[in-house]
Amino acid sequence: MRTLIGGWVLLITAIRALFRRPMPAAGSLLFFALIFQAAAHLCHPFGYQGGGGLHRSSCGLLDLLLYRRIPEGVPRSGHHVGQCASQGAKGLRDFFPGRPFRRSFLVARAKAAPKRIELFTGFPPTRPVRFGALTIAIEILVGFTLTIRCVAHTIFGMFVHLLDGTYELFRAYFGFPSRKAPDGREVGAVYGLLNTTLSLLRDPRLSHIAAATDTVIESFRNDLYPGYKTGAGIPADLMAQFGLAERAFRALGVTVWGMIEFEADDAMASGAHRFSPQAERVILVSPDKDLTQCVSGRQIVTFDRRQNRMLDADGVMAKFGVAPASIPDYLALVGDSADGIPGIPAWGAKSSAAVLGHYLHLEFIPPDPRSWEVAVRGAARLSRNLNERQDDAILFRELTTLRRDAPISRALEEIAWRGVNRVEYESLCTELGFRNPPSVHRWDGET
Repeated sequence: MRTLIGGWVLLITAIRALFRRPMPAAGSLLFFALIFQAAAHLCHPFGYQGGGGLHRSSCGLLDLLLYRRIPEGVPRSGHHVGQCASQGAKGLRDFFPGRPFRRSFLVARAKAAPKRIELFTGFPPTRPVRFGALTIAIEILVGFTLTIRCVAHTIFGMFVHLLDGTYELFRAYFGFPSRKAPDGREVGAVYGLLNTTLSLLRDPRLSHIAAATDTVIESFRNDLYPGYKTGAGIPADLMAQFGLAERAFRALGVTVWGMIEFEADDAMASGAHRFSPQAERVILVSPDKDLTQCVSGRQIVTFDRRQNRMLDADGVMAKFGVAPASIPDYLALVGDSADGIPGIPAWGAKSSAAVLGHYLHLEFIPPDPRSWEVAVRGAARLSRNLNERQDDAILFRELTTLRRDAPISRALEEIAWRGVNRVEYESLCTELGFRNPPSVHRWDGET
């Protein structure tokens, strides 16, 4: 029904725009909602979450505005208004990465609108909306366009997903309840990993996938810098599930890149570098800011599943204030506590973004702050600290620069996902005591 309303109102809006007719007071929100609903149909097959963000925005905003049109006397729920606003704001943030759309903004706009908002068609709130042949024709046209694009995507499009398996295991460990295998082993994180990975595999756009894991936590970076992160502090019952996690990925039909000398991030960076020329899009499924250095336009992007947020090149610039190529320099200055990198004293996010936004890399920053072409508070102190610790900064940048020569699959076809291996999956679930394992939507060999 929303789609029918959206198609009809969008047509009337376009006609009114041609004749330069003004929009009503609530027009801005409603215009966003209807444009997003129509565009979602057309772009959904081509964006990992762009189409979904458009659709969520449209549904949330339309619900919010149409909710304001409920006749007087009908019970209203403030909680429902908040839910609609949250849904609309979430979709807007998805489609416009880095923009601070908040639900309070949408609620305020809705409350400011008249109680009896009229749609662009001019229908009063209580008059039934009738749909004619023209509306049906519009829907047929949209459906036909969607079908053509879906077929084109199926034939030509390849969406390569590179999954941070170590992060997914940590997320499952802290996000799912404890479970014990028949032999007493803790396996709750593995169960959660199966659950969340199967959810990702249900994405119809997913064609190729590999999971990068840290078979050994320490890497070559520990030889370069003694303070680099180690496995210290990781719970023993979580560490014991690392091997099971790799078995779980293989049972799901997901190619596993287990890293020993390198790190999982290096494998993902190597995969993005190797396979991006052949893929329509490479999605680095991880919230790790290190991986944003691999982002390229909208072809190589990062995706945070927990926050449902994608970052393309513009999103990286909006979030960090620097281009993807400057991320290693940025982290060298600011530091990265997760990796044990302290950074350079006094250099914060704002000062680093301002300087690197202009000079791009550490070696291009003039040693004399009076020569800086950007105005930064405390420039003399920043320059002094950087000059005194120049060697540390270069080392930290080397630590934060991801390698692109990690040992991974040679050919893209090697990571094509064909379905879950029934024998391995059922065997693993039986061994670990999963009486009600996560449901599988596609077995290997099925279409």
